[in-house]
Amino acid sequence: MVNAPVAAVAPACPTVAQDVLQPKGVLTPTEASQSFAAAIPPAVAPTEPSPTEATAESPFNPSVTDESSHSIDEQGIDVTGAPTGGGIEDTPDGRFTVGQAVCLQPVQKTSATNAPVEVGGDAVLYANSAPETDTIVRPAAYGTTIIEHRRGPSAPSSFSWRIELRPGEELRKLANGSIAIVRPGVDVGEVEVPAGAPALEPASIPNVEAQQLRTGVNVAEANNAVNEEVVAVLAVPQAVLTGGATSPALLQISGGQIVTATLPPGIVADTIAMIIEANTSPDPVAMCAHSFESTPNLYVDGCNEPEDPEAEPEASAEENLSMYDLDFAGNSQQRTEFLAALSPRGGATASSGPTASVQDKEWCSSGYPREIYCGYFNDDKDFAVAVEAGMFNFSSTDSTKGNAFRHAVWVSAMVDSEPPDAEALSFALNHEKGQQKSKDRRTRYKSSMDVLNNWSAYLFSHYNSDRADWHACQHWVSKVGDALLIPFSENPNAWANRVRFENHNLVYRRKYEQGVRVRLVMQDCHAGYVRGIYFGSGNYE
Repeated sequence: MVNAPVAAVAPACPTVAQDVLQPKGVLTPTEASQSFAAAIPPAVAPTEPSPTEATAESPFNPSVTDESSHSIDEQGIDVTGAPTGGGIEDTPDGRFTVGQAVCLQPVQKTSATNAPVEVGGDAVLYANSAPETDTIVRPAAYGTTIIEHRRGPSAPSSFSWRIELRPGEELRKLANGSIAIVRPGVDVGEVEVPAGAPALEPASIPNVEAQQLRTGVNVAEANNAVNEEVVAVLAVPQAVLTGGATSPALLQISGGQIVTATLPPGIVADTIAMIIEANTSPDPVAMCAHSFESTPNLYVDGCNEPEDPEAEPEASAEENLSMYDLDFAGNSQQRTEFLAALSPRGGATASSGPTASVQDKEWCSSGYPREIYCGYFNDDKDFAVAVEAGMFNFSSTDSTKGNAFRHAVWVSAMVDSEPPDAEALSFALNHEKGQQKSKDRRTRYKSSMDVLNNWSAYLFSHYNSDRADWHACQHWVSKVGDALLIPFSENPNAWANRVRFENHNLVYRRKYEQGVRVRLVMQDCHAGYVRGIYFGSGNYE
């Protein structure tokens, strides 16, 4: 299960049997890790987050986890701290995804290849992946970095991966030596290639800012070279020579689905490692919201949002899709549960301010014991409004990360309170009914964004054993950086169906308020609540 801007369903992985080679120079995982650390220390070093953003506000702190509660890819080991997600299978077969774009599997392994083990906190190691060779796979800001450590003369001079392509996708060798995965779709047009990207070399492997800049170059160059939509790019590999210098290696395509990285004959004996970087190409809008925010001309269709937050989104064929049309990524059980909460018994619509609207009162007056429940829900609303006011640089915004956070905290608090969970969900969804029927697209789209965040919060808290408001609040703080940006003029319901959104993330539609990016100013909910009470809580919508 995934939530990523590229494709919110995990890509299929190759199933072709691997060639199994005889191992040489077999090491234990511990020995292999020590050998890696001695030869290429940055390969196993912890991720270096970008210094330009606070950790909680940035989605870029790529790491790995095998905790099922964090699972978004069902691959055994999951990628965290990167907006595109990803996963690594916990078997010796070596399968891994590049974000959510594609899944790769080494063509070969040895009979001594070990299942991956975590090393350095942010990467995994396959010991004995080839004769006298060990492999590191580590998530990057937008994709995956593979490092092959050649520790003896029997180590291969080339490494191959089979790529599982979706219908319509193909591998394309580009003039600059990289390989792009392309498909029919959005041709963004000619874009500016960012300048100043650091070279792919050992020292830059763990550096998030370097990863972001290289992604910009690799994706932009691929975009300018093809007329199709770029799904992912495998950049020109770099051979690491004895002494630390680097030299480019070669990429080739064979059989339509196999990519091979090969060392030039003249440097094989001096090469101790090979670095291969694969970058995903997320939705242009999602990329703009994160690493390409500083280069707004890179994706002109995705980097502009109206200065007026009350601007009417552009008309579209899907503008009338409502929350009743959500398909829940094909999950019929969730759809049934969702629709059951939209009972005709209470016809409430969204409030426009801090006090309950006439329509909200209608829900609360629709029969005992709902009038009792609404007392709890009002307290929960006050809690959510206060923590948003205290934890963000604006006390009340619309369609932003702050607004998404407020809705999630509010619904989680309602689910965690005394009334039945189903009634908390019913109130939260009925709260949006009226706005879903508005004649204005901006009103409908704002409400639809709220519905997605409400449902995400319900799923998290309803199925969580820790029923504490503070626990839920801290959970949603951790999701602010990973929040997904929905294009301003796209109906959020249509967006959710298109990307098969599975409600593990917050979603938002606007980055700025009064020309300033809406962001967290603190990470502790207790302190934020006190600050919110002190400064006064904003309005609630």
